[in-house]
Amino acid sequence: MNFYRDYFRILDKIRISKGISVSDLCYGIMSERTYYRYMLSNKDIRFEIYNKLLQKLEVDASNIIHYSFFAEKGDPGITRFIYRVHVKHFDDIEDIYHQVLKYTSESVQLETIIRIYVKKYEYTGGKISKESYLNALETALKKTIKYNENNINSAIVKSLYIETFPNCDKSIIESVCNFLVKNGLKSEPVFTVITFDNLLSASLRFNILSSELFIELKNLLGKIVQFFPHKYFVNRYTLYHCFALKNTKDESELGKHLYKYILGIVVLQGYKDFEKEINLVETLFDISAVEYTKKAISELYKRNELI
Repeated sequence: MNFYRDYFRILDKIRISKGISVSDLCYGIMSERTYYRYMLSNKDIRFEIYNKLLQKLEVDASNIIHYSFFAEKGDPGITRFIYRVHVKHFDDIEDIYHQVLKYTSESVQLETIIRIYVKKYEYTGGKISKESYLNALETALKKTIKYNENNINSAIVKSLYIETFPNCDKSIIESVCNFLVKNGLKSEPVFTVITFDNLLSASLRFNILSSELFIELKNLLGKIVQFFPHKYFVNRYTLYHCFALKNTKDESELGKHLYKYILGIVVLQGYKDFEKEINLVETLFDISAVEYTKKAISELYKRNELI
């Protein structure tokens, strides 16, 4: 799966359809040589640069990403499956699950990711025991460490391990954090936001990150969701932003955002997860979610600040 080559291939199709030359598209952004190198070599590129090219084409980056991973013909369903397992959207997953079971990747690391997400779905859906899933996680981590590659494929597997074993060796947590700080803005976006979410979520529950590192990672996630504004991940960012605001004691600013997260989980998550997330919010912020939301909306309405 050559993520960046796919992005540039789609971008180049749009460029051709609009009758824009490579020279005109690249003017003020990069050289033509660099453009072709990105398109042919699968080289990483920062979202900001890619977005500048899309702006010249009058195309939104999120549409490119969504098309590349969720709609384009020939996609065996890997990313759709991993995404649905992560957000626990299981209504239409069985067909994709059986397609993924039949698929084998030539990439050892991608194959490791696929198999561990299959196990996570099977565990979450009651198909296998917790012990079987934990054993699979241990095996996946060992394979990842063995190949010793510092990329998003390695980071996402480690983040799955961290969310399940938060008291794991600190070097595992540090390696994921270091990768995200250095490469979070130029790695494949779907796997990257999932990795951020796994890590930040684990920190909410188990306090595995310093407040400074938590804020740094939260801010990076915020930049990514500007380019990939998927509702679920935007809402997750809102939660992490609220948790960072909690330590500032700025109740007014917190009130502008926390009610939106609470309303968001009502819309975006199923009953079981809704109940779980409401309990987490009430614990983290020491509030009654229903009463807090009513009060926040009332206060914002009075100040004409309701969004």
